[in-house]
Amino acid sequence: MRPPWKMPDWMRPFVPYIGDTGGNDIEDLVNDQDTNVVTNAPRALICVAVKCQVFLLQQLHRRGWLKKPSKYKPKDMDKEYMQLAGEAVHAKLPDNYGFVIFAFPFNEEGRCRYASNAKREDVIKLLKSWLIQASGEEEWMNHIK
Repeated sequence: MRPPWKMPDWMRPFVPYIGDTGGNDIEDLVNDQDTNVVTNAPRALICVAVKCQVFLLQQLHRRGWLKKPSKYKPKDMDKEYMQLAGEAVHAKLPDNYGFVIFAFPFNEEGRCRYASNAKREDVIKLLKSWLIQASGEEEWMNHIK
């Protein structure tokens, strides 16, 4: 039996970009030799997806083609970051689905950024109907245009 795989230090900055972990630890997924599609198909697929991403990172690093990713802080929720987040969500959705992503700092009213593949008017209409549904009270929403 070979020793368990340990994530190298150079790979740690890329952890936020490794997708489809299902909330599991990356080292656990890469080292999982027991799960298969018969015993647990979803986890087996997650393991394969993560192993492929780790392998790709290793190959890019080995060839010197990998740059350290830039980090965004909550105050830096700029247009480029929101566009990247939107593209990532859009890639996971069927063609006939829309999305809205909101990013806001806690305890700072009025500061919010959003990304969407819908028109602004449609987003406002969606939010208004969702707020009515969530609150169960249409009266207080009548003043929102």
